[in-house]
Amino acid sequence: MLRTIFTSVAADAGGSEPRCHNESVIDRKEVMPMLLAACPSFLDQWAELRDDPCHLNDDGSRLLYLDAGYFARHLVETYKAGHLDELAATFTVIERLLIEGDDYVEELAAIGFLEDIENFAGHGGVDPKVFEPFLLRASWRWWRGLERFWSGSQPVAEPFDGWLHWRVTRQLRRLFRRRRLGLGRSSRP
Repeated sequence: MLRTIFTSVAADAGGSEPRCHNESVIDRKEVMPMLLAACPSFLDQWAELRDDPCHLNDDGSRLLYLDAGYFARHLVETYKAGHLDELAATFTVIERLLIEGDDYVEELAAIGFLEDIENFAGHGGVDPKVFEPFLLRASWRWWRGLERFWSGSQPVAEPFDGWLHWRVTRQLRRLFRRRRLGLGRSSRP
């Protein structure tokens, strides 16, 4: 419920659009085919990973967070090699996963893909900011939220909306200032 309220408030404040529940939602089975279509250079590595039993749950489903790690590392290596043609299409897919994915897929896109890209870039000698031109609205908000989380300026990893954050902070400061000056509810009879 809180997520629904936040999504609605964020949409009113210029954040991401609320999800339409009557449209099809991307589920976990669609993630890798979508990314492979956007980034065919990962196909050879994917052929090796796809059949590895270490990448499967007990029920036979994929451990997509492991796949996300390999994919993120591949994107960083792709950037380092100067092959930028697939990055825009890949980040468009990640944006769709964030907006149109079910809850698991949305979290996978943010924590599995975006956070791994930031981490692999930073540890691989690439400034993560080089990927920012490829970010779209929802992915930019998550990227900023992850940066703020790891820097300690945000207590949880969640999308950051600069405008909404500024507005709420401003209103809270006014409220506390009014109470400190005795102008809040406590001064009324």
